[in-house]
This record gives sequence, structure tokens and C-alpha cells, in this order.
Amino acid sequence: MAEIASGVRAQIDLSLTPTASFVERFGLFTIIVLGEVLVGVIRGVAGHQQLTAQVAVIGAMGMLVAVGLWWLYFDFVSHRHPGRGRELLWVYGHLPLTAGIATAGAAVQNAIEYVDEPLPSEVRWQLVGSVALALPGMALLTYTLHDTHVGLCAQRHGMVTIVLVSVIILVLGFSTVQPILLLGLVAMLLLFPIFLGFVFWIKGVDSAEAAAA
Repeated sequence: MAEIASGVRAQIDLSLTPTASFVERFGLFTIIVLGEVLVGVIRGVAGHQQLTAQVAVIGAMGMLVAVGLWWLYFDFVSHRHPGRGRELLWVYGHLPLTAGIATAGAAVQNAIEYVDEPLPSEVRWQLVGSVALALPGMALLTYTLHDTHVGLCAQRHGMVTIVLVSVIILVLGFSTVQPILLLGLVAMLLLFPIFLGFVFWIKGVDSAEAAAA
């Protein structure tokens, strides 16, 4: 009886252990969802009869939002396995992330359509709310990882920074700034944790070279 229970337990543990291909599939699925943001930018720009400077700039801001979300995911999360006991949290942590990214695609498209006029409140909240939903999901996924290339200290700082950025972006929903400025602020805020990760990466490379010397 003990042997049967042990075998069942081993099968359960095996089923909860994400394989390399399983982790890779989540990354591929996230790429597909991120593509929706790019599609939203293209559709928003295509909705204008003329490609004016304002349309080009707001389209570029929308692209930066997509690039920022992509960079954060593949810098902090992608191709890394969750720690033991955090597998289900890792799986379900992708739900707010992908839902936020998918909604951001529609929000960016709507924002680009209002390039020459103030954003309606529902479009403004759709934009900031979608990004503010995706970022905590990103922080949660980072928390579940048992190994990161940036180190434990950088991982903790990255999680805190991502959450703070999501709060600031959500607060932007109370503003009445023009669409170009709103998308620009969101893009700039997304670049901040990316810059932080880059700084820790540089420090890690310097430490490794110093240790080797």
C-alpha cells in the first residue's frame, strides 16, 4: 500500500513539474498575445486617412508599449522554470499577464484613433488598466522562479519596481492628458524596470569577470 501511495505521489509530482517544452510553449503563447498589441497599433494607424506626424508619433508610442511588455517578459520570466511548490502559481500567473496584454492591444488601437482629441474615460482606463493588470502578473511570475540570470537581489528589486510602475500607470487613469502624452508616459514607465534589469546585468557581468580574474 505504501508503495502504491509513493508511486501515485511520484506521478503527481511529475505532472506538476513543468518541462522545458512546457515552459517554451508558454513563452510562444505570450509572443502570440503580444502580437495583438502590434496588430492594434497597425489597425489604429490604418484607420487614419493620412499619415500625419501626430499619427506617426502615437503609433511609435504604441510600438514602444508593445516592446516594453515584450522586453520585460523575456528579460525576467521567459525560458525559466518555477521553483518547487510554485508550479501552479506560475501557470495561473500567466492569466492576468496575457489578459492584460490582449486588452492592451485593443486599448492602443482605440487610443490611436483619438489622436487629435482627448481620450474618452473608458478608453483611458482600458489602456492604463490593461497594462496595470499585466505588470503584477509579470511580477508574480518573477516571484515563482527559482533561478534568474540577474540574481536574487535583482529579482526582488525587479518585482518591486514592476509593481510600483503598475501603480503609477494606474494613477494616470485619473489624468486628462492627450493620447500621445499618455502613451508616451506609459512607454517611459515600462522602460524603467528594463533599465534596472540592464544595470543589474552589467553588474553581474563585471562581478563574474572580477571573480575570474
